[in-house]
Amino acid sequence: MPKYSVLIVEDERIVAMDLQQMLTALGYDAYAIASSATEAFARASEKRPDVVLMDIRIKGQMDGIRTAAVLREKFDVPIVYLTAHADDATIARAKKTAPHGYLLKPVKSTEMKSAIEVSIYRNEMEKELRTREALFRDTLASIADGIVTLDARAHIVQMNAAAENLTGWSHTEARGKSLELLLCPKSDGGRHPAALGTELPDLVEAVLADGLTRHGESGEGPTGRSFGYSVTALADPVGRVVGAVLHLHDITERRQSDSEIRVLHAHLAELAKTDELTGVANHRAFKERLKQIVAEGERGRAFALALCDLDDFKGINDDLGHRAGDQALVGVARALKNNVRETDFVARYGGDEFCILFTDVTEEVAVALTERLRRSVALIREPISVTASFGLCGYSKSFHGDASAFLDAVDAALYRSKHAGRNRVELSRDEQADSSQGLD
Repeated sequence: MPKYSVLIVEDERIVAMDLQQMLTALGYDAYAIASSATEAFARASEKRPDVVLMDIRIKGQMDGIRTAAVLREKFDVPIVYLTAHADDATIARAKKTAPHGYLLKPVKSTEMKSAIEVSIYRNEMEKELRTREALFRDTLASIADGIVTLDARAHIVQMNAAAENLTGWSHTEARGKSLELLLCPKSDGGRHPAALGTELPDLVEAVLADGLTRHGESGEGPTGRSFGYSVTALADPVGRVVGAVLHLHDITERRQSDSEIRVLHAHLAELAKTDELTGVANHRAFKERLKQIVAEGERGRAFALALCDLDDFKGINDDLGHRAGDQALVGVARALKNNVRETDFVARYGGDEFCILFTDVTEEVAVALTERLRRSVALIREPISVTASFGLCGYSKSFHGDASAFLDAVDAALYRSKHAGRNRVELSRDEQADSSQGLD
């Protein structure tokens, strides 16, 4: 067993010597006796004791209680009071110095040993607890996320520096206040509220009730920042919920990244359905739209489909080159796009063919709309004058929802348009021509 050192502060010399002999017999190092506060401070400075036996009533301007308070503050040593006076007022004063023991004179050897051992053990545990608390505070201070500790009433016990910065409230201002304080605006000194969301108190209340962790996110606050949070229960050794920990983190950049990713995905999705050369919808997008509109046609929606094929496109490529051919395709796509209604759909079907879906129209109206498109194409002069032939068909339930059969009927009309002189619009007939031949 280590030999603990004991400082005796007792102004009655005989009593002090008796205590010293008793302590020595118990195996302690009773290295010094002091009869006043000044002498006690000097002896404690010479050798910091493991425990101080302090008579409450000693000579001098400072009594034992005031002397003990200074010793505790300067040397962090445990105090065991000795007194023959046990009145309530004296005990009340002594309690304020957080003593580790209280012995009434005359002191018995067994009581002395117990008081010293317990006081030294308690002091060591308190030092360890303070060390852990300091480590915990330092850890909280170093965490970039906000940490708020709450008691069982959802009142704020502790906040780290990050939580102060996020919420705008200092630990001193918030301690002991209701959690709802953090929902209130605070912009002193350039700080701004976290805008945590009004549902947070309900989440905390639920966690305190059942001990289950919950998560949430705030909307965008007045500064454009958004926050995520989790609430975790704190339990005592027997499992009773005695509080909660609120973990706050700024999710603004994550939300911005998510938003940018969504925009990128939308852009990629758009690119996947857009013809790179002409900027109108591509074949894939057309097939998806055709399938959708045919299903709507089976439910009674009126629509028509036109196929457009450039006249003698091969000659443009052969005479002027493929770059000129590409320019012609871009010009035709622009003419078609600029001369349809907002509700209509233009796509590049492939090669020099385009398709146009007219929604909510009769065949008669669709013919007029297609004639307008034919004329707009015929006005193109760069890089060369071009014309186009059109095949057109209005959807009817006779196709029985078969998109391929409907498309074949439009293609047959286009074939007739090419062989009837080109630069014209042909409406589909009941009989279908052989469209397997080339349409240049």
